[in-house]
Amino acid sequence: AVVSTQSTGIRAHSTDPTMITTICLTVLASMALADRPLVNLADGNPTVLKALFSNFQRENAREYKSAAEARLRLKNFRGFVHEMAKANNEDPDVEYGVTFF
Repeated sequence: AVVSTQSTGIRAHSTDPTMITTICLTVLASMALADRPLVNLADGNPTVLKALFSNFQRENAREYKSAAEARLRLKNFRGFVHEMAKANNEDPDVEYGVTFF
């Protein structure tokens, strides 16, 4: 089953090729427009954040049982991205990003 939430615009699970393509193009365009780590772009842009979250879900086979769980996971992800963006700003010699671990 696919869980969709209107308030966050995310889906708990999706294999829709159009959505995946749109997400990838959004992320690639954002990266091309700025010489900043992806988490820094996502920290300041809800569209990039949602694309990064959707990509993380797909790459790591994450499925959520409810819209409430999907919102909670996005909230946690947003906090993680913010912390990594701060770390990237503090140390220009290291790039922090999203990983499975």
